[in-house]
Formats: sequence, structure tokens, C-alpha cells
Amino acid sequence: MRIKGFDFLRFVAVVLVIYRHSDSIGTLNFIGWVGVDLFFVLSGFLVSGLMFKEYKKTGGVKIKRFLMRRAFKIYPPFYVFFGGYPVVPQLLR
Repeated sequence: MRIKGFDFLRFVAVVLVIYRHSDSIGTLNFIGWVGVDLFFVLSGFLVSGLMFKEYKKTGGVKIKRFLMRRAFKIYPPFYVFFGGYPVVPQLLR
């Protein structure tokens, strides 16, 4: 289930983080850390929503199974990114 309001909050968080990491000096620079906090809050809310959904559906949550499903969703792109990160500059030479 996609919540459009959360997509907007993700966008705001991304903009705040990028703005904070840029060297620009401006009025929003001092609140760039809010973007990271916003990501953590959204992640916690969405992951707990998945757990509650599973609990309603099955009457319980098998933590090991839940964490394995999350790991198989998160870790493949993580390893592809970090594996490709040092390779791409070499290919672009």
C-alpha cells in the first residue's frame, strides 16, 4: 500500500539532506539534519505497519521470518551499489 503523503515527506527529506550536504549557505542549511530524522521516523512507521499487517493477517509475527524478508529486500541493492561504486569510475576512464 502506497501513501502519497509519505512520498512527499520522503521528497522533503531528500531535499533537506542534499541541501545540507551541499556547500551552499542559506536559511535551510541549519535544519538539514531534520531530513535524516524524517527518514528514520518514516522507516520506523512503515516497518511497524508491515509488522502490524502481518499480525492482523496471521495472528502473530515470526520475527526471524520478518527480518529475513526485509534483509532479502534491502541487502541485494546495498551490495550491488557498494560493489559497483569502485568499479564504475574505472569503467568511465
